[in-house]
Amino acid sequence: MGCQFIEGACVRNHIYNLPVEERLWKTPLKRIDPSKGVFCTSDGRAVDTPSSMMAFHVYKQIEHEASSLFNMSNGKEHGSLPNFLGLRIQQELQKFPEDQRYDASRIMVPLGFVGVLSLLMKMLPECALKFGKPVGLIRWGAVQSRNKGPRVVVQCCDGEEYCADYVIMTVSLGVLKKHGEKMFCPALSYNKMDAIRNLGYGTVDKVFLNYESQDKLAHRTDWTKGLNAVDEVEESKHVLCAYISGPEAVVIEHATDEEVAEGITKVLRQFTGDASLPYMNMNSNMGHQCDLNCPVPGACDPVPPILLFAGETACAGYHSTVHVARLSGNREAKRI
Repeated sequence: MGCQFIEGACVRNHIYNLPVEERLWKTPLKRIDPSKGVFCTSDGRAVDTPSSMMAFHVYKQIEHEASSLFNMSNGKEHGSLPNFLGLRIQQELQKFPEDQRYDASRIMVPLGFVGVLSLLMKMLPECALKFGKPVGLIRWGAVQSRNKGPRVVVQCCDGEEYCADYVIMTVSLGVLKKHGEKMFCPALSYNKMDAIRNLGYGTVDKVFLNYESQDKLAHRTDWTKGLNAVDEVEESKHVLCAYISGPEAVVIEHATDEEVAEGITKVLRQFTGDASLPYMNMNSNMGHQCDLNCPVPGACDPVPPILLFAGETACAGYHSTVHVARLSGNREAKRI
């Protein structure tokens, strides 16, 4: 398809003048304004427009500053370019109202998912999280009622027990596949275990590389990090154009079409929160997801539910996304 835009469209630009002379342009001409897009966070939320526009223009101003300094004088007295940008961004962020700083910082310098987690952690009571406490057995329902004990007891591998009225299960599908048959007493129903066995997932590896020097960043291979914008293709209702730049653009040229499609689709699902393209294996269907979502005992039983299932697999149509892990947890909390 060739180039999509002409930069610097004016009478002095002969690449602009040529199609004008040949009447190749469709009028009115569309002028691209990159600030008019939607900035999305990795948990599928769009940043409100006033905050995003202010952050975008502030960053552009910093970028222009850096360009002038480092082009005119090689920037040696200002240190490295990343350090200069980082310092200026932090300085400008302090000028934003406190409730806007988080979103502004995401637009100017993504923090990673720890930023989202830290916000969620603030909502939890102190000491509510227990780390390093793998669960070995969950005794529930009939077993407990016979002993006239609590409705459910969660027994950890170190022997410590927690009594409760309800348990919301948010473990991964992989944990349920490996330990589901032995983890519950009494055992889960056939339909529930059949859903756990048949629901599938792909294999994803995440590698963190700690570089000794900035130069080594040139060898990174996570090409989706270079994906910086996605546009609709003019006059098309089903084609998107994605932009990958930097060293990642070299990597993507060696990837297969399938790898590119899967990688970009995954990023789009994560940042837009639209997970309408679930990845399932050949034996999976939506019925299995619904079976996995159902609490135990079920709606037809006289006893209120005891085991409730949430997590990234527990919502039909939104498989394997962070936002559904949270949505499904909220759903089950509301059910209680």
